[in-house]
Amino acid sequence: MDKLELPFRGSIRCADCRRVYTPYLQKGIQYFGARCAASCANPKKSFNISFLEQEVSKFIDHLIFTESEQVELDASTTTEISLFEEKRLKGIELNDRRKKKICEDLTYLRTNKLQLLKSGVYTAEMLLQEENGLNTELATLQEKEAISDLSMQAVMADILKLSELLKTGSAYYSSAKSSEKEQIIKIIFSELLISENTLQYKCKNGFQALESRFLLVCDPTTWLSELLRLAQHIQISIDELRSTLNR
Repeated sequence: MDKLELPFRGSIRCADCRRVYTPYLQKGIQYFGARCAASCANPKKSFNISFLEQEVSKFIDHLIFTESEQVELDASTTTEISLFEEKRLKGIELNDRRKKKICEDLTYLRTNKLQLLKSGVYTAEMLLQEENGLNTELATLQEKEAISDLSMQAVMADILKLSELLKTGSAYYSSAKSSEKEQIIKIIFSELLISENTLQYKCKNGFQALESRFLLVCDPTTWLSELLRLAQHIQISIDELRSTLNR
C-alpha cells in the first residue's frame, strides 16, 4: 500500500486520455505503466526510464541556442530591437497621456459627484460604473507601463544567459542520477505527455520563451513581444536552474 520513492512519479501522462503513468520496478529496472481509459487510442501502455530520460535530453538540447542561431540573432534582431524600442517609447508616451486624462476624469467625477447626481447627468449606479471603468483602464495601463519600462537589450541578454545556463544543465543532466535528472526536468517542463512512441512537452516559466522561437520563427517582432511578456519568468528560471545546478 506504500508508494515507492521512485523518480518522475506523477510527471508523465497519456497524451490521449490524460491518465498518469505510474512508476514500478521489474527485475531492478524502472518502468512506467498507465491504465488508460477504455476509449483511449494510445497503444503505449508502458516504457522504461531510459526511454524517458533520453527523449527529455533531446528536448533540453533542442531548447538551447545553437552557435548559428546566436549569430543569426545578433544579425537579425539588431534592426528589430531598434524598431521595437522606437515603438516602445511611442507607446510609453501615449500611455502617459491616456493615464493623465483618466486621472483628470477621476478627479472631476469625485470632486463633482454631488452636482452630477443632482443635475441628473449620472444616476448613482452610472456614476459608480463610470468610476470603476476608469479605474480598471488605469490599472491596465499601469501593467503595460511596467512591461514597457523593461529594456529589450536587457531581456535579450537574459534569454541568452538562460540558454547558456541550460547548456550547462544539459551537461549535468547527461551524467546525473535519475533523482537529480528529475529536479532539472521539473524546473524546465510543466508537462510531459506520451502517445505511441512520441514524447511531447510543454515548458515552464522563462523556458517558454526558448520554446516559442520555433512557433514564431517567421515573426521576430512577435517573438520580441513574447520575450518582454516573459521577462520576469526568464529571470525566475535563471535563478531556479542556477540554484539547482549549484546543489
